[in-house]
Amino acid sequence: MKETATVLIVDDEADLLEILRIALTDAGYDCITAGSAEIALGLLSEAPHVDIILSDIRMPEMDGLALIEAIREQFADRTWLQVLFITGHASIESAISALRLDAVDFLHKPIRQEQLL
Repeated sequence: MKETATVLIVDDEADLLEILRIALTDAGYDCITAGSAEIALGLLSEAPHVDIILSDIRMPEMDGLALIEAIREQFADRTWLQVLFITGHASIESAISALRLDAVDFLHKPIRQEQLL
């Protein structure tokens, strides 16, 4: 039985992606990273063991909200997936949209390590 949760981190900012990966790996999580929503969808097709998705909301091409909508449609059988959003541009509208997609948290950048864990 799997003991460690696997987190898919999605952000178009490479430096932040690496910081989040290091922090979560140091906390005992297995991490997979994606620099875009499109890459994240491809990784999910290949990695059915992802437990948590930590995604930025504002990204070029496909934003985090559209990513989670696509995941909920394409991987509807993965009911265990938990979603946390991160953003540097929080608004009431984006928070409401995140909640409608069953996000478990909505974190504002800059993120403190204790917020993640």
